Amino acid sequence: RDSVLTWLLKESIGGNSKTIMMATISPALINYEETLSTLRYASQAKNIVNRAVVNEDATATMVRQLNEEIEQLRQQLAAARANATASPTPAGQAAGAGPSSGPNSNSNSNSKTES
Repeated sequence: RDSVLTWLLKESIGGNSKTIMMATISPALINYEETLSTLRYASQAKNIVNRAVVNEDATATMVRQLNEEIEQLRQQLAAARANATASPTPAGQAAGAGPSSGPNSNSNSNSKTES
């Protein structure tokens, strides 16, 4: 519709925003045509559905995503450190088996003692 009101509200009605419209009408018979026009306009405007989306440029989006990823990695690191302090034995080794009991240890139980 080509009206001054539509032109003034074009960003609100068809743009990226949420809009509330209030139609003011008069019960007087002298304002019947204006009231009817206002009600028709309000009825048409009521059927407009917009999905408001946050305006964010590509750089800001990337910075936000990277900050979220950094925070997630920090949480994973803290959880890994907490697990490492809870179980002091390295993974793959049995409890009680120290580094000196492996095949590369320097102690030799079959060695002869000199007298």
